[in-house]
Amino acid sequence: PIKFYRSSGEARIQKIPIDIGGTCPNRDGTLSDQGCAFCSPGSFVPFYCRADKSISRQLDEGMAFFSSKYRCDGFLAYFQNNSTTYGNLERIYRAFSEVLEHPGIKGIVVATRPDCIDNEILERLAEIGKSHLVRLEIGIESLNPKVLARINRCH
Repeated sequence: PIKFYRSSGEARIQKIPIDIGGTCPNRDGTLSDQGCAFCSPGSFVPFYCRADKSISRQLDEGMAFFSSKYRCDGFLAYFQNNSTTYGNLERIYRAFSEVLEHPGIKGIVVATRPDCIDNEILERLAEIGKSHLVRLEIGIESLNPKVLARINRCH
């Protein structure tokens, strides 16, 4: 089993955020161009995580950064920025394949919105899950329509 957190000296699996240059329907004008209250990429994006760098370079720099801070047994590629499953699916699937071929990567964590996930994507993630760890983060944020409107969630 893969442990994500360590206790007294045990190694851990570390998430490595990467940026594949995606966007979100709440930023690209499809639903809004303002984003929502939860999306301020500058507040949670590490220095190495930039779409103008190759995925391999982001992973290498992220692994070096976190390995210098923690004793890691492996890494998960964290597709955190924007809505990972929104946009050109072939570009997204190529990114998944590229990270899974990188040494030290044990799996992927995919962050998205509930309105940006469908059966095709779920089937692809299930296929990846046969050989690698897959975690899916769906940012529902609230079930209250008034709260969703106030934070400009647009889903």
